[in-house]
Amino acid sequence: MATTALKHNVTGETGAVSNLAAVEGDLRPVTILFADIRGFTRLSEVLPPEKLVAAINGCFEVLDEAISHYGGEIDKFIGDAVMATFGAPVAHADDPRRAVLAALDMQSAMSRFNAQLRRQIGCELEMRIGINTGVVLAGPIGSRRKRAFTVMGDAVNVAARLEHAAPVGGILIGEATRSYLGSAFRLRMRRSVHIRGKDMPVRSFVVLGQSLAVRRGAASEQHLGREAELQSLSDGLAPLRSGTRAVIDLEGSMGIGKSALVQALRRGAAARSAGWLNVACPPYGQDLPYTTLAGLLRGLLQRIERFESLELESILAASLDVEGLDVGLAAAVVRDLLARSTQPLDERTSTLPAQLRKGLLAWTTKALLRAAAQQRSLIVAMDDCHWLDAASAAIIEEAIGDLANSSLGWLLVHRPGWAPPASWPVNTRITLQPLDARTSGELAHALLGPSASDESVAFVVDRAEGNPLYLVELCSAVAEAGMPAEPRQTAETAAQPSHLTDQLRSLILSRIDSLDASARRAAHVAAVMGHAFPATLLRRVLGPGDWGAVLARLEEHAILRRESRARGDGRGTTWIWHFRHPLVQETVYASLLSGTRTAMHRVAGDALEQMTDDAVADRLALLALHFGRSDDRDRAVHYLCAAGDRARILYLNREAIHYYEDALGRLGNAGTDRVRRAEVLASLGAALEVLDEDEAAMDSLRAAVDLEQRQEIKADLWRQIAEIHRRRGTYAAAHEGLARAEGCLHTAASPLQLARIRIARSMLAVSRGADAEARSLGAEAIALLDRQQGVELERAAAYRAIGIAAARQSDMPVARDAFGRALECASAGNDALMSATISLNLGTVLHLQGHIEDAGKLYQQSLEFHERIGAKRGVALASINLGDLSWRGGEGDWDQALTHWQRSLRLYEEIGDQRGLATTLRNLGEAHVLGARFADAEPLLRRARVLSDELEDDENRDAVDRALARLWAATQASAP
Repeated sequence: MATTALKHNVTGETGAVSNLAAVEGDLRPVTILFADIRGFTRLSEVLPPEKLVAAINGCFEVLDEAISHYGGEIDKFIGDAVMATFGAPVAHADDPRRAVLAALDMQSAMSRFNAQLRRQIGCELEMRIGINTGVVLAGPIGSRRKRAFTVMGDAVNVAARLEHAAPVGGILIGEATRSYLGSAFRLRMRRSVHIRGKDMPVRSFVVLGQSLAVRRGAASEQHLGREAELQSLSDGLAPLRSGTRAVIDLEGSMGIGKSALVQALRRGAAARSAGWLNVACPPYGQDLPYTTLAGLLRGLLQRIERFESLELESILAASLDVEGLDVGLAAAVVRDLLARSTQPLDERTSTLPAQLRKGLLAWTTKALLRAAAQQRSLIVAMDDCHWLDAASAAIIEEAIGDLANSSLGWLLVHRPGWAPPASWPVNTRITLQPLDARTSGELAHALLGPSASDESVAFVVDRAEGNPLYLVELCSAVAEAGMPAEPRQTAETAAQPSHLTDQLRSLILSRIDSLDASARRAAHVAAVMGHAFPATLLRRVLGPGDWGAVLARLEEHAILRRESRARGDGRGTTWIWHFRHPLVQETVYASLLSGTRTAMHRVAGDALEQMTDDAVADRLALLALHFGRSDDRDRAVHYLCAAGDRARILYLNREAIHYYEDALGRLGNAGTDRVRRAEVLASLGAALEVLDEDEAAMDSLRAAVDLEQRQEIKADLWRQIAEIHRRRGTYAAAHEGLARAEGCLHTAASPLQLARIRIARSMLAVSRGADAEARSLGAEAIALLDRQQGVELERAAAYRAIGIAAARQSDMPVARDAFGRALECASAGNDALMSATISLNLGTVLHLQGHIEDAGKLYQQSLEFHERIGAKRGVALASINLGDLSWRGGEGDWDQALTHWQRSLRLYEEIGDQRGLATTLRNLGEAHVLGARFADAEPLLRRARVLSDELEDDENRDAVDRALARLWAATQASAP
């Protein structure tokens, strides 16, 4: 758009478009800083030219240091002014904050520079700064002979005007910048600034300095000053007294006191009569399926077995809704999950479809929750829900919803940025704020003891910023080492956590430095292990020695804490060490040199390889984590791919994508890497394809084609690309892809490879309306697969193609039989995704035959499955069918049907599926015609007509034309 507009303007004025190069760069949000320095004229009167230049350069040098320190770039020097950008050419998540911090440092640097000038020549300089944020054009600007990178746009002009309006020695920011800062700075509103060319004045704010707002922290053991929040928590549990569900949402930043408040609730009267179960959502678990659910199930089993001495099978058999369920299989699925082994513990679970596995886990979870809450109310306190994995969240949501009449309390504790989905029935919401100065002082006095000086308390309170963890850590350091001297100002390194203040970081590290050499080594190794880790793993990495006494000293110094937790297989317990505060672990980890960290991660990976899945929960994920951060590239790639493959099996494709992308970052394009890279790219493409991220999927598959040298594999990749094109309605590209696939096979193709091509061509024929050809190709594929072993999924796809073609020909008996056979084959092949897709097709046949209830069940089941795995195209197709079913040709629920169709439209637009979009537009337009909403119908049908022309879809185009004819006739009939 920028290029077009610029060319239009130049053409209108000079006609010299042909002499102008195309506009380069991009549009991006950038924060612009203008600083104007006053007083150079006075300096020129007292300094010779060479000294004047040295003074000017020295001033600009100190300003540049402040700007570059926060990631800004000097755009240009304009006489005695400076223009800097934050966000171009490199963007950061917090560019507005960086710009304001840089401005504060610039004013401080100017004060120090002026002190030198006063001593030397008795003069000083003044500076005012203006800052604004907005979308600008960033790129090389200028003539062909001389061009430089800069930014252009309205936001730049506003920043310049703000600098002119700023007070001398002050910083003035615009409303756009202020909106990004939150409460990080103390601001005072100033008069609005009138900008030439703008109708409305721009609101402006003077920056007074940084605020005492909390950045981050970790849990403390004090709840001083939280009486009101504690009462709200107690009141939120009131439904338990009547035997019904209670759900409480507790939000607070890291270290603000969430855990302390929860412990105070547990000790209070409201929770004293109830059972209590703590469930942690581990930080590495967000991308791992069922991590949190495994912890919940372990806790429930331990609780029930402790009070009732029952085995898992006995507990499940006593459930109210056990009828028709295989209790032994459900118990085996649970044990398999708790073991987190790379190999199933029970042979029956090895071939279990992922969807059935999920269903059994959900039912078992609800059965165990009911059993645990039978004797007395149970409160499930879920900590760090911001790390809750999606698979666990789906089952927990189902449990919360279905167990409304059970005396279960759910306490959801998390940091800002995460919230329970709107569908979760939360009855109490609490957000914790920083402590005020009075309460902070009382807490500091309590922690430091009665002999603490006012100076020590003030030191702690000033630097803690109302964060209980900061208070605890600062008090611990002061109590052990006394009041520290003011630290020397040093530049931050990339390895240091950005959420730590320099003072707190220094104090935490001073505690570590005060330990003996053995204890320091143990703390460093523990930091590499993570926030929590098995004691056996820590000892293996530490190596031979009397580490028991060393770890005891770390426990005495409140660095580490030990507790008993369930083993990986859920049988018995094991010792787990964890840092008293995650903040300590992050600080110690960041203090290690990168070479030291990578070496320790490799040692941890070596130790994990020697341990069993039974002893360590999530062993495969931990292997990927440690080798992924080590210098052992080969094993990093191996375990990252293994973790990705496991996630794909469980239909957690988003998690799989993260693993594959991490693996790809370590692989080259030559030698043995070439083959492995092609394989990983193919796996990545398959995961993206399931999520209907078609462009990204095809990019990965094409990249795999370029690297792959095995012709039979290359043929299969081209077939997958063609399938994506077919689903998107780009049929010419689909034909080309299949032709390339056939070209790779030549005459040495196996029956299986030929069958896959026939199936793809059959589905392409269906899409183009060639139903007889599609049935013939499908039959050829089935014949090729005859007597082949392990080809259940290919048979399912062939039968499905025949079924679709037969249904389009109104041959419903053949279609229903074909879909039935396809479902049997998909089930035998343990492919829940294909089963869900075929269920949609079978539901359509049942719908057309008038079996409305049966069709609705199949549609809904398929919709829920596709929603769980994030398959947008499947959700869109199910929504279309549900909309048609709800509407029933004008005799059903219009509002419900419209909701389904609009969802389908939104999803097809999002994934770029033109064929699905055209079909949905036609369906919705026809429904509007039947409902006499002619004005709404016409634009939908005309857009469907344009898309059908572009796709050369004669069948849909004819259907749209008939609908437009009915619209025209109905419009004429209703005319006065």
